[in-house]
Amino acid sequence: MPQLTIDLTAVELRALTSLAHGLGTSPEELAREAVLAWLGDRNARMGEVGKSVAARHADVLCRLGEGPGGEPRTPHDGVRDATPDAVRPQADPAAPGGL
Repeated sequence: MPQLTIDLTAVELRALTSLAHGLGTSPEELAREAVLAWLGDRNARMGEVGKSVAARHADVLCRLGEGPGGEPRTPHDGVRDATPDAVRPQADPAAPGGL
């Protein structure tokens, strides 16, 4: 398992060690549990923010997922739409397939 080193002051290390001892665990395990709890909390918060943004902008997100005629876009539509006109292939009516 990869290791992570955390610099603590002497006071912080004493507090962590004391709390771990009182809980019957090691300072390392207590720190690991704290990091996992913090990550879980942040993940939940980010999920809520994402849901909130999606709800507030649902109409825009729906429009972004549609082509000009309201049909669903394909993954290539965004790439083609982002191509500057100067480099975008122009339709050639005389060519097979129009290009």
